[in-house]
Amino acid sequence: MFNGKFARRYSGAAFAMVVGIATAGVVLAPPAAALHVEQYIEVAQCQPATSQLCPQSPEVKFTAGQNDQTQAQFTANANHCSDILVRFNVDNYPQSDWLRVAPNQTVSSTFFNRSGDHVLSVTAKGIEGGCNTGVLNSWGGTVRIDSPDSVGPAPHPVADPTPAPCKWTYSGGVVIDQDNGIRVDLDQWHDLTAMGPAHLYAPGATVQSNRGEVIGAGGEGTNLSFTIVWYDKQGGHAETNDYKGSIDPEWGTLGGTTVNNAGVTNQWSAHEHWTCTR
Repeated sequence: MFNGKFARRYSGAAFAMVVGIATAGVVLAPPAAALHVEQYIEVAQCQPATSQLCPQSPEVKFTAGQNDQTQAQFTANANHCSDILVRFNVDNYPQSDWLRVAPNQTVSSTFFNRSGDHVLSVTAKGIEGGCNTGVLNSWGGTVRIDSPDSVGPAPHPVADPTPAPCKWTYSGGVVIDQDNGIRVDLDQWHDLTAMGPAHLYAPGATVQSNRGEVIGAGGEGTNLSFTIVWYDKQGGHAETNDYKGSIDPEWGTLGGTTVNNAGVTNQWSAHEHWTCTR
């Protein structure tokens, strides 16, 4: 005999059992932990220190989640005495362009996707200026590697502070080449002021042709001017040249134009480099 009441109770129990089994089968994955690594790196002495490119690239190991979107940052030491260029590498492959960073400033890579264990390294190149006279000897700073969860919301953009203007410094003799082949040697120069005395050498000559006196010399910012009054070997006035020039802020090199009293104009450039100090 069929018992409808029992059937209804059995059906309800079976439904509850199915629901219970389905609920038990759902496993909630814990939220992925945000990636954050912070490590100080340095090269106390580039080996060999013979160029602007430092051969050593300090490394920082990190472990990313599944296809984590990751970003690297580098903050240069505050005691750096010149700017440097840095490039981020992941597993020895470049992960950014060369980024210029000043002392105590921070540069960032673009976001990149990685999973599992990896090695980030930082390569540095020097920039002539400050204490850098053509070779990078040492450098250091702090590396941070973050996934977006640890990066947090993007900060409001803040305008970079306007850097103090350069005071271009140099002391010593200066050699000037003109595009007409004439070479001019000045025995003394200080910052943006030509001091002389001056010596003029004809194209290809090793013995001076005229001796000159520097007058009206001075400069401001990146621009300077001076005049050389030339005298021949007998002491008579030969000609007068007015020199105007400017410093290339990127390279610290000096060049410009010169006009003599006959109105002839030539281009000139100095062999030496000027240093930006603030």
